[in-house]
Amino acid sequence: MALAAVAFAAFFAGRTVEEKALAARMQSNARVSQPGPAATSALSMSHQQLAVADIFALPFADFYEALRAAPGEAREKWASELAAMPDGPRRRAAVSGFYKLLVQFDPEAAVKAIGAIENEGSLRLALGAAVNAAPGFALPLMAELSLSLQDRLTGKRDYVSDVLLEWALIDPAAAIRFIGDHEKAFDELSRGRYFTTKQVLSSWAAIDPKAAKQWIDKRENEVGSETREFFIEGWYENDRAAAVSYTLTHAEEPEMSAAIGAVLRNLYFHSKDEAKKFIESLPENKKPEALQEAFRRLILLDEEATGDAAMTPQAIASWMIEFPPAYWQGALGRLFGNDERASADLLSWIQQSPPGVREAVADEYFAAFDKSPSEKIAPILQVADPVLRDRLLGALVNNQSLDFDEAKTAVSNAPLSVEQKRHFLEIVAAAKARKNQETAAREERERAEMDQGSEK
Repeated sequence: MALAAVAFAAFFAGRTVEEKALAARMQSNARVSQPGPAATSALSMSHQQLAVADIFALPFADFYEALRAAPGEAREKWASELAAMPDGPRRRAAVSGFYKLLVQFDPEAAVKAIGAIENEGSLRLALGAAVNAAPGFALPLMAELSLSLQDRLTGKRDYVSDVLLEWALIDPAAAIRFIGDHEKAFDELSRGRYFTTKQVLSSWAAIDPKAAKQWIDKRENEVGSETREFFIEGWYENDRAAAVSYTLTHAEEPEMSAAIGAVLRNLYFHSKDEAKKFIESLPENKKPEALQEAFRRLILLDEEATGDAAMTPQAIASWMIEFPPAYWQGALGRLFGNDERASADLLSWIQQSPPGVREAVADEYFAAFDKSPSEKIAPILQVADPVLRDRLLGALVNNQSLDFDEAKTAVSNAPLSVEQKRHFLEIVAAAKARKNQETAAREERERAEMDQGSEK
């Protein structure tokens, strides 16, 4: 028992000694891993002596700390040294890394330094790095800078839109105000590329549809159909049922036509059954408008090109003709014109359409835009059914896929007999006469409406 007592005491005594030793080692390690005041002071004192090459030679953690803690004059000195470095991979890496960090520490200094860069390649590199890394609070400055530099940049990147895309996710109201405050600059420099109020509003509606709708409602008389379309599309992403319900409720409003098409387009890709129910729920006069608007801006190719069977013109057209012809007449043909390689396949699809709708489908035929007049006519001349062939040729001219002079020239140069050429030229002439009648009737209606408006 005495021996056991001694062993027991020795065990606990040894354990206590080990615990104290371990604690001492941990404290020692902590003191080593944390730089003391003297080290920090030495680093601060050396900023003016460090060249830009020196700070980039530091380990990343030290480089980060040196740039973060450096006074303004040191950062300006380093920026000027970067500009003087010879071009090459080392300079490009240095410029990118410097402005990527500087915009996070001091956006105003980054904006000033980037604006002073004269070399366009370095300017694009520095601006791109800053735009990519800018924190939310720096986005207004980066938007101003990017817009001010557009006349100095010849590259393809659209820095303004890149900033606005990020800004729209954080503070869409401020991003929209920025666009409004710089409307003239956007009109002069946009060249059709810039992220605009519509895109910002769409992002806003996807995040906070209530706030975006309040913005729309305050500008009810100023907001056009295209802006409402983008708003509805963003809302659709956030709450599909609410966006669909709102669109149906306001379908009769004059500025809602594009929004109706946007909802139908999104429903088609989500659920064709829901898209069909949506059309059936629209007022009768809005059903053709919905189909005309839904797919007019899409570039449609075959399944091999898109990887999506639902995105082909044949797929959309086959779905459309499930509805009465009065709904899709005037909408179907534009699907054909967006297909860049489709003449033979589309003509085959038309010939295989149900007998009850084939002629109406043929009247909608619209040849691909990228074809020459001869290439547009040649496949039609190969159609075996003479009645269908004549309808297709008439549609080609009537829908202005070809103008009348182009059609006459193409028929005259085609490898046809004299009798065949005479027959096809008669079809072209009849289509021209029909088109002239339609144009005269439309102009008469417009004059009558103008006269009624003047009387009021």
